[in-house]
Amino acid sequence: MGEAALDSTVLPSLVGVVLRLLGVLALVVGGGWAWMRWRRQAGGTEGGLRVLDRALVSRGASVVLIRVAERRILLGVSPEGVRLITELDADSETREPEFDRVLTATTERRQAAG
Repeated sequence: MGEAALDSTVLPSLVGVVLRLLGVLALVVGGGWAWMRWRRQAGGTEGGLRVLDRALVSRGASVVLIRVAERRILLGVSPEGVRLITELDADSETREPEFDRVLTATTERRQAAG
């Protein structure tokens, strides 16, 4: 009879502990989800930084076209670091011809200088 009395008091207590544990776990997961969503919106695509295009120039070196707010910026990326090549006209909607023109002009300038 002692075991029956023990089971009748332990079982509700155990269920209560499990329910509290599940509640805390739900709060932690929900809080993490809300924080990640807030971080994504705070630094998201609305006026934030976005990579528009990337072209490999040589092994380890590339050019990257990014948008920061309303500005389009062409960057050179290499193992030595990141360099600003130029800022592109934000009004132009055609990316490809302007990207090719700037890349060709920059390459020709560097070949002539070096």
